[in-house]
Amino acid sequence: MQRGRFVYAWWIGLNLGISPIPSFSPATVFLGGRTRGPWAVGYQIGLSLGGAERYFGEGAIPVAHRHHVTGMRSFGRNRRGLVAVGGGAAFVWPLSPVVEAETRVAVRFESGRWHFGGLVRLGWDIGHREYAPMPQFGLFIGTTSL
Repeated sequence: MQRGRFVYAWWIGLNLGISPIPSFSPATVFLGGRTRGPWAVGYQIGLSLGGAERYFGEGAIPVAHRHHVTGMRSFGRNRRGLVAVGGGAAFVWPLSPVVEAETRVAVRFESGRWHFGGLVRLGWDIGHREYAPMPQFGLFIGTTSL
């Protein structure tokens, strides 16, 4: 494994939440660097729009932008598995804060850079005074330099 190198990942996906309307995530980007161990640590920024973001304000489609600190690593035989775990904040338009934790698990295609997987996200929308955190589940496809 190479150390001290820049690592990126890009994901596009579909998320389901408590609403019957899903959310589309056109771009989630991870930018980070390798640690001394098998992990890469960095900043993850994302955008999603749709019903999984829960709150339709003034007739508009809910839009959320996410800002997480994330750790990512490959695992398994021939490094075919990929896992990313992180947490941070999301803001539902305009600026309603959500505290989130997220895990992604994926399997790489033969090329090694492209992968397909699922995500689990737990978010507590404190801006709308939710009583408890709400889950989101999703599927994504992406690419990474890890």
